[in-house]
Amino acid sequence: MLSKDRILTVAAGLAFVCLAGVAQAQDGPPVIPPHPHATPKPQPKPAANTALLVTCDLACTWTLDGEAKGPIEAGHMAKASAGPGEHIVEATAVGSPDRLQKDVTLEAGHQAVIHIELGPVRDARVAAEQVRQQQEAAQLQEAMRLADLHDHAEQNYKAGDSFFDNQKYSDALPLYMKACEGGYAAGCGDAGYLYQQGKGVTTDTAKGVQLYGKGCNGGYMMACSNLAYMYQVGTGVVLDLGRARELYQQACNGNLGNGCWHLGQFYEQGTGVTKDRTLARNYYQKGCNLQLKQSCEALKVLK
Repeated sequence: MLSKDRILTVAAGLAFVCLAGVAQAQDGPPVIPPHPHATPKPQPKPAANTALLVTCDLACTWTLDGEAKGPIEAGHMAKASAGPGEHIVEATAVGSPDRLQKDVTLEAGHQAVIHIELGPVRDARVAAEQVRQQQEAAQLQEAMRLADLHDHAEQNYKAGDSFFDNQKYSDALPLYMKACEGGYAAGCGDAGYLYQQGKGVTTDTAKGVQLYGKGCNGGYMMACSNLAYMYQVGTGVVLDLGRARELYQQACNGNLGNGCWHLGQFYEQGTGVTKDRTLARNYYQKGCNLQLKQSCEALKVLK
């Protein structure tokens, strides 16, 4: 039988344990041990691959996302599988550079069929090659034609001159033009004269200006002088005395008496420049020295 003091001690201990439990409940949730038979959460299943069927109209080899998949006979089908999402299918025709790439979006559980049409790619390449070959052939033919014109340019020019001297201008013009195409500057200049004057051809001042310019650029000083006159009077071009003087100067520097004579007139009369009798006399003198009769006569008058 417990003594009174012993019973009080036991009761006090039980009370302390109960108070500790209450304090633990106030500090946080009670810890619940796991159930010995708890069921784990189900994990999501991986998406199933999708069947991919690929056909080529021509015999080809193909790749899927850069991975080689082997050959496909023309009109036949190859099969592969891939996960859902974006993929790249590329096919190359056997024995040729023709290639076609397709971007494909695969959906889970859905079969995809990809048709690769290489025939149009091949046809476009062949057509482009034919055009290139035709262009090269035309360029070669044109180069040969120009080479022949160059080789016979002087001959054509002299033949044109013979017709010109006999006033057969319509016969002279095509020969001058051939000489011009062959790089003979005098042919350009004299053809320009015929167009400007309407000799043997319908008058075409714009064509005359163009040919004068080509002849002048090629070093034919008479073409420079004739072009200068066009600018001086505003025929076929906008009147421009400054440009006319420049071209006459170019002709005179190239020892064409006609250019020096015109420059002398510019300075004697003050045409587009300040009058200067000394310069006029010098240009007349040079023109006279170059055997131009008009320049010699102008020099006599000025003195």
